[in-house]
Amino acid sequence: MNKKIRNIVSLKVPSCEASSKPPLGSIIGQFGVPIMDFCNLFNKVTLDSQYKKGILINCVLIIYNDFSFDLKLKTIDLSYLLKVAISNKLLSGKKNLSFKKGRVQSILYGIKKRKNRKKKKKKKKKNK
Repeated sequence: MNKKIRNIVSLKVPSCEASSKPPLGSIIGQFGVPIMDFCNLFNKVTLDSQYKKGILINCVLIIYNDFSFDLKLKTIDLSYLLKVAISNKLLSGKKNLSFKKGRVQSILYGIKKRKNRKKKKKKKKKNK
């Protein structure tokens, strides 16, 4: 039996930090989803997938007519990863820090390697 979809909601939630407090609680609550069920599920999934605490994760919440829901995690935004990488370099205490073409490319390459490692881990889990 197929369930009818009531709503689809896109969210950006910090990993392992979902709570029933605003703004997340009020967004989910208006659709009739049990907030604590969502928070517990999201925190458990992000903790198991080894995301660092506090990283913004894109997720899609599919809400059905009987107020049950499915949660799908998506990849982390490149803009967020760049912001974190650059802020880490700025806070490193080095003077005269310049972002030349090669430096930005090396930051992007490091981010790409990290994302590829996570994809490979997911593929290995699916194959088992």
